[in-house]
Amino acid sequence: FPAHFAFRVTRGHDLTFIVKLFTFCQGDLYFCAAFFEVNLNRNNTCSGNNYGIWLGSSGHNTMSNNTLNANDYGIYQYYSNNCVVLDNTCNGNTQAGIMLQSSNSNTISGNDLGQNQIGIYLFTSNSNNITDNDCRNNSLYNIWLQSSGSNTLSANDCSGNTHIGMFLEESQDNVISNNNCSGTIDYGIDLSASCLLYTSPSPRDYCAH
Repeated sequence: FPAHFAFRVTRGHDLTFIVKLFTFCQGDLYFCAAFFEVNLNRNNTCSGNNYGIWLGSSGHNTMSNNTLNANDYGIYQYYSNNCVVLDNTCNGNTQAGIMLQSSNSNTISGNDLGQNQIGIYLFTSNSNNITDNDCRNNSLYNIWLQSSGSNTLSANDCSGNTHIGMFLEESQDNVISNNNCSGTIDYGIDLSASCLLYTSPSPRDYCAH
């Protein structure tokens, strides 16, 4: 493989891959071209890359229990739907711990996402469930939604940010409840040209300085 990729698959359909117990430095885990049912789990380590894990046009994938520190992006999903991102550690990445671009109906839960520029970043991504993530102490935003709608954000720890805990920009009909956005310098939750859709019972987000 070229130095840029430690593991790369470029063609396939309805295949199942299990990648586990690997340590990749200076090489990304890279899947593209309509891959389905890819399981990346059990203590893979990827550091010092552009992307720890990159998924493009790949659906129904599971990424769990991976350590993806000190990359540009820990996990990057591009046009990839119905994936599960569970219990990963993505710390110290220069851009984002987890980024979804044009990716819908994914579950992001139980991840440790600290010391990145952005903890979780959704761009034109809809109907995702983001719950119970530790997004403390990122430098710009702990969670950023841009042009993304109908997502659910609940029980996330977005405290201790130097700028904004949770930023919604031109993002409509999202449900936000029971998040901790305390200890941020500027705003706990910032809505820019965005509206929220609340469900009963009323959400109890904690946003004290």
